[in-house]
Amino acid sequence: MKFRLSMCVVLILCFQAVRAGQDTTWRNAAIDTSMGGGTPQSTAVQSPVAEAGRRSLRFDTGHVDVAWGLTGNLQDYRGRKEFDYQSAVPQGKSLWEQFWRWFWTKWSQLMSREGFRVGFKAFLWAASIGILLYAVLRVLGMEKVRFWMGAQGRGQGIRGEIVEDIHAIDYETSIGEAENEGRYRDAIRFHFLRSLKLMSDREVIRWNRNKTNIDYTRELSAHRLAGPFEQIRRIYEYAWYGEFPVSREDYLALHPYFSGFDKMVSP
Repeated sequence: MKFRLSMCVVLILCFQAVRAGQDTTWRNAAIDTSMGGGTPQSTAVQSPVAEAGRRSLRFDTGHVDVAWGLTGNLQDYRGRKEFDYQSAVPQGKSLWEQFWRWFWTKWSQLMSREGFRVGFKAFLWAASIGILLYAVLRVLGMEKVRFWMGAQGRGQGIRGEIVEDIHAIDYETSIGEAENEGRYRDAIRFHFLRSLKLMSDREVIRWNRNKTNIDYTRELSAHRLAGPFEQIRRIYEYAWYGEFPVSREDYLALHPYFSGFDKMVSP
């Protein structure tokens, strides 16, 4: 039994030795071939490196005819735009288009920031609410100064005096001073207050400093003065609350509306 095991071990060792010898022969043959030593004769297997070494390079000796696509005078081609490769090619977009492209690119970059998006939405909401409130106040006829400036809304006049009572104003003097000093918006205001005083004296309206112009319009809804009063009310509100500049020419054109209304109240 021991003899058989010994023989098996010997055969295995011999097989390993033969295999190792073949690998060594293959490596030596590849090295000799790459160094120009020729093809080894001791082995039947040829290395791919040795096979490539036997190949030789072949040069193409054929004649090539160059065919030109341009015929005729070359100077004619130099003058054509399609053959001008040195001039700058136009972009095809105007400055206006380039500006908007730049604008929307910057806008997209800003909108990609979370903080900017939140702030912009808050601004839109605040602006929308402000515009809505202003529109409601204008429709209701509430005085802008009364709403925003408190003190002036309680009757503060043009030159600092407190207009608590329209019956206590010297209209002839106040209107004359405003006209002489070129304060035509002030003059229009005094004309309107005098018209309210005349209607109050005639008991056409019930004047109260806490009332708004729309309140007087409602009181006159069924009166013959409703239309004319609406005209002078709009003139007064546009000039005074709208803060539109009133020139001398504008004042001379608007003055007849107030004088005509006063004559209708006190014929």
